[in-house]
Amino acid sequence: APYTAPEVAAALIQGRTCCVQPTYDSFSLGCIVLELLLQHSPLYVKWRTFCEADGAGGEEAYFRWLSDPTTPIELVPAPSGPLPSGPLPPGAAPLSYELLYDRLRRLLHKDPKKRLSCSTLASDEALTTAG
Repeated sequence: APYTAPEVAAALIQGRTCCVQPTYDSFSLGCIVLELLLQHSPLYVKWRTFCEADGAGGEEAYFRWLSDPTTPIELVPAPSGPLPSGPLPPGAAPLSYELLYDRLRRLLHKDPKKRLSCSTLASDEALTTAG
């Protein structure tokens, strides 16, 4: 049975890997994003290729989209307290609901053969040209 949105969000936050059913629609995806923000806000999202993720030993949280398992999402909890000032770590950004939803939606609908790197996904250009 497919995971519910709260279950998916909890699994990600706890560092487990979940597969999203390809039948998940935009409403389900939005629910997952909302649950993520409710359960652990704010979030930092850092992107890696699957090879880099595999080399990490699975200790971090990865979300493998069935549409492209070579492009997982690593969810990195934000540090406690106010958001840090100055430039963010490479590939990391504080996300609003709209931005997180948009990035996940674009990942689901992008060309599966296109490899997205940490640097391209962290750039504004990737948000306007992806998908």
